[in-house]
Parts: sequence; C-alpha cells; structure tokens
Amino acid sequence: MLFPSLKGYRDKSDMYYTNMERVVSNILILFKSYGIQLYSYTTDEVGVCINRPQELGWIQPLLPEDEFFARKNCRNMDHGIRIAKQFPEIAGNVRKKYPLVEGMTQEERFELVCKRNLYFIREINKQMKCIIHIVSKSSMEYNIKPTPDDGKLFVLINNGNFQIQTFMNGEEIEPSIILGFPFANMPVHTWRSYDVRYK
Repeated sequence: MLFPSLKGYRDKSDMYYTNMERVVSNILILFKSYGIQLYSYTTDEVGVCINRPQELGWIQPLLPEDEFFARKNCRNMDHGIRIAKQFPEIAGNVRKKYPLVEGMTQEERFELVCKRNLYFIREINKQMKCIIHIVSKSSMEYNIKPTPDDGKLFVLINNGNFQIQTFMNGEEIEPSIILGFPFANMPVHTWRSYDVRYK
C-alpha cells in the first residue's frame, strides 16, 4: 500500500484526515475479507503517520547499516516498528549497486541511504502482484503505474476526492467487477454507507 508524499498529506483539513483514515480502514477490511495481507514501507512517512500496526504489515527497505544511520539522523524514523518483512535476496544487489565507501561525509551517507531505499522499493514493487496506490499528482512519492501485461492488480485512489480506478494486467476495469461489490466505484471513504461489511 503506497501513500502520497508528506507534502501531499500535511496541512490538510480535519475532514481530509478523517476520510483518509476511512479509506485505509475500508481498503484493509476489503482485502482482509479476501485473505490478502497488505504491507507498507517503514520509510513511507505517511504510512507511518497513519500507522495501523495491527492491520497493516510492514516491509523494511533499509539495509541494517542504513536503518541504524536513519534512526540516528532522520526525522520520523524512530517510529517503533521493529517487526518487518525482509528481502535478503535484494539486499545483496543493493550493496553491489550502491556500495558503502569508507570516509563518507554525513551528507554523502544520507544521499547513499536515499538512493538505496528508492532502489530497494523499486525492486520490491516489481515483485508485488497487488499495488494499492493513493495518488497525488503534485506530490508523488512513488513512480509506479499500470503498464500492459504487468501481471498486477492496481488500485489507484485519488488523494483529493478518494475516487478509485482499478487495473488488471494494465487494462482498466470497472472497480465493482474487480473488487466484487456493487458500490466499489464510489469514493473509498464512503463505502461503509453502502455495504454492511464496512460498518
């Protein structure tokens, strides 16, 4: 589950934050009903702000040495999330592509951590078969979108009005068909008004 950038999340109205909570809750309820566990990244600042530790799983896109650096030097990184899914097969590729060099300045180290994090996330996203992406045109956190024959289910949610688009294998399909209930094309935060499972 991919969230907008912090810029696209902060300084909004109380109604926006209430509706965002409802969006996340409704999406988690829906996918749980299908036996699907959703994950977010521990470096996703908005995901961590919303923080639903009992329902949302976590993926750690930082290598152990980068996690230590981030907790010491980056804001919002000492968030208390300790149990996260690891991808050791990607970690080796990250270290080869972006090696840690002795004598780096703090600024160089920070830049390296950012590059490693983005590369790690791109590689993990390639493996995911289901992507829920809350999209904000002016403040995109993740550069990922449906492409033909990508083998993925994409659920795109507008960060303003919470309208939904769904894609299967790169082809847009009516949300009610893919998600399996008749009011799925309504704004996600309103689902509980139409379907008893969300009340």
